[in-house]
Amino acid sequence: MKSTQTLNISPWFKESRNTTPLIPNRLNVSVINHQDIILTADNLSAHIHGDKVQSVKFNYFGLDPSSSITRLVYVNYECQKTACQGAQVDPNGFGVKFNNTTLSQVGSDGMLNPTITLNGGLVYLGR
Repeated sequence: MKSTQTLNISPWFKESRNTTPLIPNRLNVSVINHQDIILTADNLSAHIHGDKVQSVKFNYFGLDPSSSITRLVYVNYECQKTACQGAQVDPNGFGVKFNNTTLSQVGSDGMLNPTITLNGGLVYLGR
């Protein structure tokens, strides 16, 4: 039996104090030209080139918990290359481990935190 991997994401809504656990039930791996690997699971994707993380993106589309009316919100955070501090490629080359990795908000929305932090891993465990 394979171990369960968990990724913790700090709150993206300013009014929230709870960390959101992401336990991917499926991790998709795309290999492009034998050099680039794209990992996707739920709302998170990571791009690896060689042994370096090129980008990490978190996207969420859902209901605004602070609104009294039904309001949809698009949450978009990312880091690029050297800004992805604390993100390391797993030794097997098919995963990324996060240690206080900061993603910055893309766009502007006053109810969202300007950054979120990732801790844990997004690693392909094999079949």
